[in-house]
Amino acid sequence: KSKSLRVVRIYVTHDDVSPTISFLNPCHLRYLEFVWANVDLRKNIVLPQVLTKFYHLQFFNAGIGSNISVPTSMNSLINLRNIGPHEKVLLEIAGVGKLTSLQGLKFKVRIDDEFDINQLRSMNKLVTLEISRLENVKTKEQASGARLIDKEYLQELSLSWNDISVVLDPCAARRTEDVLEGLQPHENLKSLHISGYSGANLPTWLASNVSVKMLRILHLEKCREWQILRLEMLPFLRKLKLIRMWKLTEISIPSLEELILIEMPRLEKCLGTYGKELTSDLRVMMIKG
Repeated sequence: KSKSLRVVRIYVTHDDVSPTISFLNPCHLRYLEFVWANVDLRKNIVLPQVLTKFYHLQFFNAGIGSNISVPTSMNSLINLRNIGPHEKVLLEIAGVGKLTSLQGLKFKVRIDDEFDINQLRSMNKLVTLEISRLENVKTKEQASGARLIDKEYLQELSLSWNDISVVLDPCAARRTEDVLEGLQPHENLKSLHISGYSGANLPTWLASNVSVKMLRILHLEKCREWQILRLEMLPFLRKLKLIRMWKLTEISIPSLEELILIEMPRLEKCLGTYGKELTSDLRVMMIKG
C-alpha cells in the first residue's frame, strides 16, 4: 500500500520477484535492491520485463549468488547511475550506451552492434570502467569511437585482451598497438590496468607524449612483448604492479609508495628517477619469481 516509496531493499525468492516488482510505483522508486532468500544456485533468475518501466530508477542491485537474465529494453532505464554488484546484469544489457548516467561499467566487447565498443561513446559520467575482450576491436578508428578521451570523470580504467586468442594471429600485435593507441583516456585518469596486451610498444599517451600525468596507480599484467618500461614522466605515480611481463629487462620509475614485481625472469634493472632514491618513499615492496 506504500505507493510513494523511493528506496526499497527487500528479500525475495525465485517465485516472488515478479509480484514484488509489480507492487512498486515506477514514478517514485529511485533505489531497488534484492536480497535473495533460499536461492537455488542451479536455477536461473529471470528479471521481469516490467522492470524496464522504472525510468526514474537510479540504483539497482540485483543481488548475488545466482544466474540472472535481464529483460530486453533494460537500456531504457536512462537515469541509472549504478548497477551492482552482479556482473552479469551489466554484461548482458544490449545497447548499454543509452545509459548515459551510469558511473560504473563492466563492458565485454562483442562483434555485434548492440555490444560494439562504440556503445561507450556518450557515456561521459563514468567514474570506473572495465573493458574486456578487446581483441574484438580491429582498428584504431573503432577504438577511438569509445571516446575515452572525453570522459573527464573517469578515475579507474581497466583494459584487457584475451591473450590466448592473439598468439595465433601474426598481425594481432600491430593491430593491438593501434587499438590501445585509440583508447587514450582523459588526462584526469588516476588508475590504469592493462592485461593481455601483445604489442611491443607502449602507446604514445603513456610513453613519449604522456597525457595521463595525473596517474597514481598502474597495473600491467601479461604484456609479454614489452622490454623496457620508462615511467619517469608520471610524477604522481605511487603504486606500480607488474605481473608476468616475460620480456621486460629494465624499468625506470619515479619514487613510489608501493612496488610489486611478480614473475619477471628477465628483469635486470629497476631505476629511480628525479634524483631520489628508489626506496625513499617506499612502504610496500613485493618481488616474486
